[in-house]
Amino acid sequence: MVDKVKLGLWDFFAYVLSGAVVIFSVITHCLCKGIIQWKYLQEMPSAISAILSLLGVLLVGLMIEPVSNIYEKIIPILMTLCKGKVWNKRVLSELKSNWSNLEFSNWDKEIDKRKQEAQKSIENNFIGNPFQFCKNWVLQYGNSEQFQSSLAKFGFYRNLSFIAIINAISCLFLYSIIWNGIIAAIAILFLGILYFYRSKVFYRHMSVSVYDQFIIGYKVQTKRSSQE
Repeated sequence: MVDKVKLGLWDFFAYVLSGAVVIFSVITHCLCKGIIQWKYLQEMPSAISAILSLLGVLLVGLMIEPVSNIYEKIIPILMTLCKGKVWNKRVLSELKSNWSNLEFSNWDKEIDKRKQEAQKSIENNFIGNPFQFCKNWVLQYGNSEQFQSSLAKFGFYRNLSFIAIINAISCLFLYSIIWNGIIAAIAILFLGILYFYRSKVFYRHMSVSVYDQFIIGYKVQTKRSSQE
């Protein structure tokens, strides 16, 4: 029966990796408080250590990705601010352009355009939520791998944001030196906000992918049906 269980991207990112983050967080807090000794972790079976190491490497990469992504967007803003002492129209215009990359307004406009285009394609077949209709169609007839990847990362970073907030609150009570707890809480809270922002980015990636695949695939399917 176990061999029939299929683990999808959503299950892996939203459940397995999110659960691993919680376990690593608890172990870290226990090590810091002296509840668990490091020597006990070293005595774990090699197979479990190998699995945990692989999960740890994957999690570190996933946790660094939003930081490097926001870094790529923040640097042009900082460079614009440092360009000159005079705040002329060109500098302000460039600053506004760079800042717009961090906002969702352009994304939402594109999603609305695709939503309207999808509704035109659906016409009389539309029932209920247009996004849900398009997603179900892509799952059944299209290539769902692309949007499922974005959906899985959306779920992971949303969970990671919540876990970060819980960890930030925990730091205020677990550390004996209050300033260490406050500094750790602020740093983790910042990461939590960053992960929440990244989850919204992947949600919009997913929405665009669903509508694009539906619009293209539905038109092709309709054209083939009319020719038969």
